[in-house]
Amino acid sequence: MNAYRLLGWLTAVLALPGVAARPPHDRVVPVDGVLVGPDSLFRKLSGRLQGPALGRPLRVLQIGDSHSANGFFAAELAARIAPSGGIAPSFHAPYHRGLLMGRMEFSPGWERSTWLQPVDNGSNGPSGTAAITRLASASVRLMLSAAAPRGSRVTFWWSAPEGTRAAIRVDGGAPLPVRVGRADANVPMAHLTIGLPEGAKQISLEGIQSVRGEAVRFFGASVDRRDAPLTYDVLGLGGATHAHALLRQAGALSQFLDERAPDVLLVWFGTNSVVDPRIDEGRFTREYGALVDSLRAHAPLAQIVLIGPPDFARPDVPCRSLDPCAMRSGGCYPVSHPNVPIVRDFIKAVAASRGAVFFDVYRSQGKRGGMLRGHCAIPPTVQRDLVHMTEAGYRGLAQVFWSALPSRR
Repeated sequence: MNAYRLLGWLTAVLALPGVAARPPHDRVVPVDGVLVGPDSLFRKLSGRLQGPALGRPLRVLQIGDSHSANGFFAAELAARIAPSGGIAPSFHAPYHRGLLMGRMEFSPGWERSTWLQPVDNGSNGPSGTAAITRLASASVRLMLSAAAPRGSRVTFWWSAPEGTRAAIRVDGGAPLPVRVGRADANVPMAHLTIGLPEGAKQISLEGIQSVRGEAVRFFGASVDRRDAPLTYDVLGLGGATHAHALLRQAGALSQFLDERAPDVLLVWFGTNSVVDPRIDEGRFTREYGALVDSLRAHAPLAQIVLIGPPDFARPDVPCRSLDPCAMRSGGCYPVSHPNVPIVRDFIKAVAASRGAVFFDVYRSQGKRGGMLRGHCAIPPTVQRDLVHMTEAGYRGLAQVFWSALPSRR
C-alpha cells in the first residue's frame, strides 16, 4: 500500500470517525465547531428538521453549485430527517446526470442554456439550467427510477409564449392536451401539474408546438406526494457562484421560493469563488448578503443555513495525470488553495450578519489538506480532481452535519 495513502486513510478516520468506512446510516461522532450560530437558531433549526407538526410535508430547499447538483448530500440528509421515506431530490433540472430518483430525456433539437453563459439570453429557471426549443414539435420525458406511490404528482416548470400547445402523457396512455394562456406567458415560469396513477414510471410533455418560432424554455420537473413526510428540492449548477444566483435568476428562483415555501433553506456556494485571483471582501460579502436577503424575502419563514466551501487542492495541469497520493516530488504536490479559508470566513461573516447558521465544511475536513487526505483514504471520500467528493464523501458530510445539531449530540 502507498505509504501516503495509508497515512491519508488514518488521518481521515481520525478526523471523521466512521464516515468513510461505515454504512450510510451508522452513527457518526460529531465534529466540534462545524456548526456556528446562536443557540436560539440551533433550536429552531433542529426543531424544523426533526418532525415538526406542520400538517404537511417538511419542505427543504438546497441551492448551490456542483456540490449540491449531484444530490448525494441531500439524499443522505433526507434519509436522516425522514427515515420512513421522503422525496429527495424532488426537483429534477434538465441535463443533470446525478438524478437519484430518475432521469430526463429530450427529443433532438433542444439547446442547453445556463447562468454560466456570458450573454444573458433569458431565464434559465430556478436552478440556472434550461432546455430551449423553437421546433414545431418537441418532447421531454421524465423516467422515474421507481414506480410512483399512490398520491404522487409531477409538476413541469417551463416558459412558453401564449398559444403554445403540448400534451402530457403518462406511461403511454391517452394524451392530456395543454395550451398556454396569456397569464401563463407573463410570469417567469408557468407550471403544469398532473396527478399520477399508482405505479406510473414515465411522464412526457410532448408535441410541444411553439407559435411564430418563439422559444419554449423548459426548466425541470418536481415530484411530490401528499403523504410524504419530507420534500427536498435541490437546485444546483456546476460552476455557479452566489453572484449567478443573485444576478441571473430573472425572477424564476424567487417565484420557485414563493410557491414551494421552504421551511429550511441550505445555501452552498463558495468553491467557484476560491479560484478568483481578484476576490474582494467588500464585493463578495455585499453580493452574498444581498442573495441571502433576496432568498429570505421570498422564503420568510425558512431557517437558513449557509454552507462553507470544502478544501480545494486541484493540482496544476501538467500534474493531473499522476496519482495525487504519489505526488511527493517534482513540484506536483497538490497544495490547498490559500483562498479557501478566506472565502470560508467571508461566508461565515455573512451568516452572522443575516441570522443564519453556518456549516464549516473546511473545518469538518480537518482544514488544510482535507481533500488530499480524503482522496487517499480507503475507500476514498474525495475524487481524483481534489475538488469534488465521492458519493460516500458527500453522504458522510451530511452525516457530520446531522450529528452536529445540538439535539443529536
